[in-house]
Amino acid sequence: LEPRAALPAPLGEAVSLAALEQQLDPTVVLSQLVAEEKYEAAFNKALTLSEIKVVTWLCAQVDLTRVFATPPAISQMLLLALSQQLGCDLYSDSKLKLEWLRQALLALDPNDSLLATHMRPILDQLYANLKCLDPATLGAVLMRESVLVRHLVNSLLSECP
Repeated sequence: LEPRAALPAPLGEAVSLAALEQQLDPTVVLSQLVAEEKYEAAFNKALTLSEIKVVTWLCAQVDLTRVFATPPAISQMLLLALSQQLGCDLYSDSKLKLEWLRQALLALDPNDSLLATHMRPILDQLYANLKCLDPATLGAVLMRESVLVRHLVNSLLSECP
């Protein structure tokens, strides 16, 4: 009885393997959303999980050019949240995260009134994280990319109200 109680479905309700997998593995739903080009919904779901591995996985599945077309396929709020989460750990999947950060920062509007109270603290933390990167650990090529991203953050900070 105890293992049955641990299942997500109410006791006694039949659960299909596909439904159980969908509940336990967020990449199942995220893959479906990406296939349907529902990027806003996919990134919203991934970011609300607050698991950087899931966010990084999603970024690896999506074509940058589709998300960052003009206008971007994801909202300003999600761009800021994405920047915050990707900037937390820049030592794993560094190349991917720096590419996505660069594109997200280029698409951010520092004058967006909905983001006004959130943007500066998030960008300040991102700047600090970028500034602390160790060149010996990151390597010369990624270090140059991190400097470029840091300049983008600094530019946005100078435009924040």
